[in-house]
Amino acid sequence: MKKYGILLKIKNQYDIGNIIGNGSFSTVYEAKHLKSGKIFALKSMEKRVLAKTQSNFVIYTNLYLLIVCL
Repeated sequence: MKKYGILLKIKNQYDIGNIIGNGSFSTVYEAKHLKSGKIFALKSMEKRVLAKTQSNFVIYTNLYLLIVCL
């Protein structure tokens, strides 16, 4: 159960909807915060895919883009 702790926490706080985009390393879902009702984009990255690539580069690039675009 500990392995999926983050996923369970997210599912308890958000209503995860339809896929709004996907790429080589991730899938983006529409997510509604249950308490506030605000809509967010939730990016899901699979560990098994990242393990086969330069995962640090992919993760840091994604985080950088998210920070710069905010």
